[in-house]
Amino acid sequence: MAMILLRGEIESIGATEQKTEKLSIMKFVLSTDDGPIEIEVMNKSIEFFLKSRKVGDKVGVNLEIKGRHSNYNGKDNYFVSFRHANSFPIFTRGDESPNYNNGMAGGSPSYGADNSNGGFQKPSGYGETTQRSSIPPEDDIPF
Repeated sequence: MAMILLRGEIESIGATEQKTEKLSIMKFVLSTDDGPIEIEVMNKSIEFFLKSRKVGDKVGVNLEIKGRHSNYNGKDNYFVSFRHANSFPIFTRGDESPNYNNGMAGGSPSYGADNSNGGFQKPSGYGETTQRSSIPPEDDIPF
């Protein structure tokens, strides 16, 4: 199973379909920078999704990618579905900022990661740098 993170705006939310006694599926469309993507939400996750999300919400969505093979009348067919694992709101500072600093944590600037120097200070001027160590100094206590 592969999992990916997508960021976008909920474009539409479909009706819940009861496929079998134990399986219900609802689909929604996530509008991304690369185009709209249809995502499935299954079973108990549907109720929570419908209570917490609405059309127009800007969200991050973790997806499971599921593949399936079928051989019907001697012809191979392959199917791919994107299943909702979880989603979370994206909080923007004002409208969409040009560098996409949207409040999400992560490791990539396109997902709102903070590109600051962490525990290090920025240069203080005249070419010198001052560093703060995140390791506490050793003490002289014997125990």
